[in-house]
Amino acid sequence: MASPYSQQTHTLNILPQPHRLTHVPHVSKEDTPNACVFTTNISGYKVEDVQVQVEDDEYLVLRFGHAARKFDLPPNACLQKIEATCNTDILTITIPKRAMAA
Repeated sequence: MASPYSQQTHTLNILPQPHRLTHVPHVSKEDTPNACVFTTNISGYKVEDVQVQVEDDEYLVLRFGHAARKFDLPPNACLQKIEATCNTDILTITIPKRAMAA
């Protein structure tokens, strides 16, 4: 005779499994007249799991494995001169700004 719980067990096994919660690092943003500077601590991440991208010339997207952070870029961002450096697990992204027309 089948267990009265066998159907319930089967139902539980076909439900989607919960996703692992992913820690998203804090990202600080310093907005100066000449540049936007983003800084984050990437300790605990493999270099290949950290991606820096610009989307639609409007957003900076930082991906950390399965997690991501998205930031608006200023309208006068000079995207051709973006610099990213990593020094002892501190990732710094500097986005220079073009001079605004007066």
